[in-house]
Amino acid sequence: MVAAAAATAVAVAHTLVFWLNRNSQVAFLSPYLLKSQDLAERILSLEADLNRQSENTLKEKEEHEKTRTELEVKEKQLEEERQNHTLTVQRHGEELERQSRELERQREELERQGRELKMKDGKLNRMKTLTIVDEKFRQWIEGEASNSSSGFTEFSHSEVDDSIPKDQKYHLGKGSYGIVYKAEPRGKTVAMKILDKSSWQGEREFKQEVGILKRIRHPNLVILLGACSEKFALMYEFLPSGTLEDCLSKEERKESFSWEEKNVCKLSDFGISRLLQHSTDTVIPNHITEVPKGSGPYMDPEFMSTGKLTQSDVFALGIILLQLVTGQSATGLRKHMVDKLERQNLGKMDTRRQKMILEKLQILDDKLKLDDKFIQDSIRMLSLGLRCSYNERKRRPNLEAEVWPEIESMNKSECL
Repeated sequence: MVAAAAATAVAVAHTLVFWLNRNSQVAFLSPYLLKSQDLAERILSLEADLNRQSENTLKEKEEHEKTRTELEVKEKQLEEERQNHTLTVQRHGEELERQSRELERQREELERQGRELKMKDGKLNRMKTLTIVDEKFRQWIEGEASNSSSGFTEFSHSEVDDSIPKDQKYHLGKGSYGIVYKAEPRGKTVAMKILDKSSWQGEREFKQEVGILKRIRHPNLVILLGACSEKFALMYEFLPSGTLEDCLSKEERKESFSWEEKNVCKLSDFGISRLLQHSTDTVIPNHITEVPKGSGPYMDPEFMSTGKLTQSDVFALGIILLQLVTGQSATGLRKHMVDKLERQNLGKMDTRRQKMILEKLQILDDKLKLDDKFIQDSIRMLSLGLRCSYNERKRRPNLEAEVWPEIESMNKSECL
C-alpha cells in the first residue's frame, strides 16, 4: 500500500508540474511541487528499503527452512543410529547372556569333574595309606616275631593276688573298667589291669574278649602279655614313659619337649574291645553300646549320646593333636581353643605375625623348642585337631583320605 501511495503521489506531482508549466504559474507553485517531489522520493526510498528488508527476510526464511530441513535429516539419522545402537546392545546382551550360560555350564562341569577327581584322589590316598600302613605293620610283625620270645601267659588267681602292690605309688590309674597297677608277676614288670566284674556278663565273655586282644599286634597298641579269667585281670606291657598327658603337662619336667624326640605312642586303655562287623557305612549299625564307657575328654560326643560305633573315628585323635601342640589337659580343650582362635585368621598371616599371635594367646606349649620353621606345621596341627574333634561326626575329615596324608606330610617336615 505504501508503494501504491508513493506511485500515486509521484504521478500527481508530475501531472501538476506538467499542467502548471503549460499555464505559466511555475513560480507560484514550485515550492509545493518540490515538497511533493521530496515526499515521493522519500516514499520511493522507503519502498526500496522495505523491498530490501523483505528480500533479506525471505532469504533468512529460506535459510531457516534449509537449516530446519537439515536438522530434521540429522535427527532422523540420529534416531536411526540410536535404534541401530539399541539393537546392537540388545544383541550383545543376548550374546553375553548366552556366554554366561555356557560359562555356568562349564563351571558346573568343572565342579563335577573336580568332585570326581577328589573322589579318585581320596581313593588313591586311601590305597597309599593302606599300602604304607600294611608295610609298616608287616615290618613290625617281622620284628616282633624275631625279637619276642615270650608269648601269651595264663596267670592264676593267687599270682594276681600276690602281685597287687600295696604301695599307692604303684597304682597307675583308675578307669571306667577298673584299676591299673604296676606289678611284677613271675618277675616281669607289667601294667596289670583288674577289671570291674560288673562291667562283664561273666567269665565266658571275658575269655572271648581276651581271645580277641591277645591276637592283636600293632606297633601303636600296647601288647597284651597275659590274663587271669578268674580275677578278670589283664597283663599289658609296661610303658615307663607314662601317658601322653604325663609327658606334656608334668610340672617337675624342667627340660623342654622337642619335636625331634621320636617317641612311639601306644593306645592302652581300651574302653571297648569288640570285633566290629564290617559295613559299607561308616557307622556300624549292628553294634550299639547301651552304656558307653571310656575316657571322657576323648569320647566321641555322638557315641556318648547314641551308642553307635564307627570303624575309623577321629575325635580322640583330634583331642590328642590339640594336646600335642598346647600341652594342656584334654578336658574342655577344644572349646578353649575355639574361644581363643575364633576371631583369628592365622592362615592369612605371615609367619612372624602368626608366632606373635600364638605367643600372645598363650596357645603353644611353652616347653616346646619351636623355631620359625615349625610354626606352619603347628598351625596345621591345631587346624586338623579342631576339624577332627567336631561334635558332629559328619563334619570330621576322613581318616584315610584326609587325616593320614596330612599327618604324613607333617611327619616328613619333621614336625611330628
